[in-house]
Amino acid sequence: MSSTNLVTIKRFEALAGYTEKAINGKIDEGVWRQGKEWHRAPDGRRIIDIAGYERWVTGRENDNESKDAQGRRGH
Repeated sequence: MSSTNLVTIKRFEALAGYTEKAINGKIDEGVWRQGKEWHRAPDGRRIIDIAGYERWVTGRENDNESKDAQGRRGH
């Protein structure tokens, strides 16, 4: 079986240490965005994008947005 960047919430729970409740909370609150950190499968299931999660953790995806926000806060 080949590795993939897309995994079920249950699999991601074991990989990252977040509980299913925490993962769904991040999705429901809009912290993780559909099409970036997670996707909806054709059967309706939420699927986590590991590469998207890694970008979120490291802040690499939003470098320009983060710099703009820091500039507005005076950092």
